[in-house]
Amino acid sequence: SFPAYVSNPELLGEGNRPEKKEPLSIKGLAAVEDTDAVSLGVSHAVIDIRLDEYLTFDGNGAESYIYNGRTYFISPTALSSLDSRVRFLTDNGVKVYFRFTLGKSEEELTGSLALLACPGTVKGSDSYTINFASPEGAACAAGFFDYMAKRYTDASNGVGFCSDFIAGIGANTPSVNADCGTLGNRYFEAYYDLARTLYTSLVSHCGNGQVYITVDHRLKRAGGASPDMKGSEFLSEFAAYSAATGDFPW
Repeated sequence: SFPAYVSNPELLGEGNRPEKKEPLSIKGLAAVEDTDAVSLGVSHAVIDIRLDEYLTFDGNGAESYIYNGRTYFISPTALSSLDSRVRFLTDNGVKVYFRFTLGKSEEELTGSLALLACPGTVKGSDSYTINFASPEGAACAAGFFDYMAKRYTDASNGVGFCSDFIAGIGANTPSVNADCGTLGNRYFEAYYDLARTLYTSLVSHCGNGQVYITVDHRLKRAGGASPDMKGSEFLSEFAAYSAATGDFPW
């Protein structure tokens, strides 16, 4: 079913509140080549986590976890690659952020993974909105977020550290940044549920984890399609909706 809002999930993660050192600078990159990022002296690096590149149907040798009584599988190749990246950046003093997106459309995905995509999406966009208007898609994504939070906020796992999650790309203009197909006016609430679920998952494992929402450079104008909003308007609407439904830190 839909993820339930939890008023105090940080109490679950209270036992894990790692000391967060002040970054040496505000310089950051959406990291592609991690060695280049370190060479440039950045203190912040964003890694895009496309759910469809990690979740898999193949349980042969895959990492598995159980969420709400259902077993899910993660590609061991994708996970091993991410472990190496996060460990390298962490070891070099870089603060890591995970930005959660979807890389394929409903048209391209098969089986239950198609439920992660918004209805009506087709091949051709750079990224896609994770479909939190679907109970099945929301449950699948929520389980993945919970797994990632548990894995990367426990320093003893030896896979590096990440306690900062970002919800999507340019949330105020899905027509430009994250195709939401025919979701239309349901997009805003679906995005809010995405951000809220990320927060609940993260602070349930790390009491001082932080979740960010994203707006693009269109602060004064919208991009075009019906769900698009000015960045300033989107922030105001998000704050009002959050306050009305049980506010959370974002």
